[in-house]
Amino acid sequence: GGLAAWGVPVIGCGHSARRTEVLKARTLGVGVAGALIRTFLITGGALLQLLTLRAEGWQLFWALSVIGLSARLSLQTLAVVSKPSHQGSGAVFLKAMKGWRGAAGFCLSIATLTALSSLYSPRGTLAAAGAAVLIGLAIAIMGWRCFGGAGGDLLGAAVEFGRLGALLALVAVLLHAGS
Repeated sequence: GGLAAWGVPVIGCGHSARRTEVLKARTLGVGVAGALIRTFLITGGALLQLLTLRAEGWQLFWALSVIGLSARLSLQTLAVVSKPSHQGSGAVFLKAMKGWRGAAGFCLSIATLTALSSLYSPRGTLAAAGAAVLIGLAIAIMGWRCFGGAGGDLLGAAVEFGRLGALLALVAVLLHAGS
């Protein structure tokens, strides 16, 4: 999946034949399961931290909404600044997100996050959204350097890592505010 492919650009930069072999080895190896398990464990631990804050139900709903929107913001950031690296389903999405569609989606996500920030924690919302945008940019840079653009795997990685980064940033801010 997209999450497991995140490690591939780090290993796979360089000669295209070598990159292809690394992609094959990485996809068939244990790395996919290991990456998913680690992400689920980190996400579960961060969600448990949210529960230890003794938040009310609406606050947990707010936090999960901010995290979900921030994950989409990471995807939108990657889509707006990247070009397709090859033909595939990811290329169709990246082409569709160019121009007014990408800008409108990005602005709509920012507007919704701004509205959510007025409900509970503006700093937490800003930290989650900022982390997601930075992760989207980092994945775009890696995709550009190693593959000449982005594909479906990197789009998936942007969502998963954007969600994880937003969750960790939000929990850090809320824990700091609670202490």
